Amino acid sequence: MVAGVSAHLKQGFFLMKGGYEYTLLLGLAGLSVAFTGPGRFSVDALLSFGLGELHWGLLALAAGVVAGGIQLAARRRPAAAPNKA
Repeated sequence: MVAGVSAHLKQGFFLMKGGYEYTLLLGLAGLSVAFTGPGRFSVDALLSFGLGELHWGLLALAAGVVAGGIQLAARRRPAAAPNKA
């Protein structure tokens, strides 16, 4: 979220123009695992962890938005270069 907003949002959607397409795809892929669970061929399934339900997906989404919002709010933007008149 932070990379997509701070570096890629102003470039538009498409990756070929420096946009946020790829960062959005990575975020949605992570959320899909949070909502559906890791699958039967995972370490979680081997250890009998059941972490693929709606509340885990919503928790992951909320945690990502809150943590990303904190990072975006706390970032320092570079100072504008002084005009040489």
